[in-house]
Amino acid sequence: MNQLGKLLFRATIWLEKKYYRLSFWPRHVIGVLLVISLLAGLIGIGYGGYCGVKACYYFVVRVFNGAKELIEEELEDEYSSSSVKHYQFPVPEDKRHPRRLPNFSKDFNFVNDIQLEAAIKLGIVPLQNRQMLEKQTGQLVKLKDTRYYKVLPLTSSSPYLVPRAADFLTDLGRLMQQYNGTSSRFLISSVLRTQEDVQKLSSVNVNAATNSTHCYGTTFDITYNRFDIRGDTWEGKLKEDLARALFDMQSMGYCFVKYEIKQPCFHVTVRP
Repeated sequence: MNQLGKLLFRATIWLEKKYYRLSFWPRHVIGVLLVISLLAGLIGIGYGGYCGVKACYYFVVRVFNGAKELIEEELEDEYSSSSVKHYQFPVPEDKRHPRRLPNFSKDFNFVNDIQLEAAIKLGIVPLQNRQMLEKQTGQLVKLKDTRYYKVLPLTSSSPYLVPRAADFLTDLGRLMQQYNGTSSRFLISSVLRTQEDVQKLSSVNVNAATNSTHCYGTTFDITYNRFDIRGDTWEGKLKEDLARALFDMQSMGYCFVKYEIKQPCFHVTVRP
């Protein structure tokens, strides 16, 4: 090592002498070339670091997505409960409109009075508070994440629906995925509300009607600006495909849909 160091030192001294013996222009040309070489080296090191970080990122993403896929395989892909009657909501191929993008304000404009009439016929008697949920065995099923939808953390409602409405969510999610071509899931932001929930919510949310269809276990809200994205798609495409699925289900007479703007969601009531 000492001999190598001495040789490098002598070579450096020799190059320095040769450099300063050059005339003005050759000396500065060499200086510029050295600076360019140094910058190129720094750029190369930076790019190599960027590639390394990017490779690590994609490795972590693949591992993370793989883990999520394993979790998804354990999620139920059918209906909400095995202890109640299952309802199915088929949309025949000749009744589907995958290329028909609904007009949100015109096609999804079923007001609260129309939805309320359906909710009263299909749903439960409104509950005063959440403690009464425990007495609704058999009348309500508790929602949980499936491979077709995900329930967001709920603050002003509880994740319960009548069996017919719970099963509707499964077929709606399946149809949206067929239109979208991925396993992306929609997000449920509001479900069953008690009278106490409505009173608290009406003071902060103008869309929360006093006589709300949410009180009957037939109604839920689905966000249209956020999704649990899987595969090669994006929020705008998922919103369109969810709208197409809702439009088809509504055309079949399965539900009423209201497009909410101030609270960005599709307000859906399942029909009896």
